Amino acid sequence: MFTFWDYQRNRWSRDAGLRLDHLLLSPDLAGRLRDAGVDRAERGLADASDHAPAWLVLK
Repeated sequence: MFTFWDYQRNRWSRDAGLRLDHLLLSPDLAGRLRDAGVDRAERGLADASDHAPAWLVLK
C-alpha cells in the first residue's frame, strides 16, 4: 500500500510509490481496527501533494 509518489521521478504514472506514511496503533486500539487504507484518488488530483491521505476506522 503506497502513500507517496515522487513528482521528480514520474512515479505516479508508473505506480512506483513508496510506503512512507504509517498509522500506528497501541495494543489496546489494535483490537478495535476495522479497516484501513490510502485515499489514492486525492493524490491523482491536479496540484495534489506527493503524499496520499492514509486513514483507518476504529470500532
